[in-house]
Amino acid sequence: MYYTKHDGLELDYTLAREYFTMASENGHPNAQSNLGNIFTKGLGVDVNFDSALACYQASASNRFPLGYYNLGTAYLFGRGVEKDPVRAYVLFRVAKMLGYSEADQNIGVLEKQLTIKDIEIAEAKISDYRDNDFRSGEW
Repeated sequence: MYYTKHDGLELDYTLAREYFTMASENGHPNAQSNLGNIFTKGLGVDVNFDSALACYQASASNRFPLGYYNLGTAYLFGRGVEKDPVRAYVLFRVAKMLGYSEADQNIGVLEKQLTIKDIEIAEAKISDYRDNDFRSGEW
């Protein structure tokens, strides 16, 4: 949506939120992810990690790579959830597998921090996502 940033248009997060909400309700995964960012960053609203997570989960359930990436960020930093670097790693890997190459940096950092056992657990979860067409990964 151009109401979040575009040459010639003023930033209007209230209007952007309204449009992202409408598009989200119609299942548009990019809008779901963008709406989550509005709640995460408190752009024109109070920060609300629960709402952000719901948006990111909806986006990821539509196999949108940025939805997975944003969920990974939530787990990496503990935004609305308990910090879980293994889960963050899995979500970043899924985002990358779905085409979001910017996940590489976080993957690289986490690979240096996680234990071999953590990586083995993560690989099993990644396999679950792959086997379920990237639509689900039970924890």
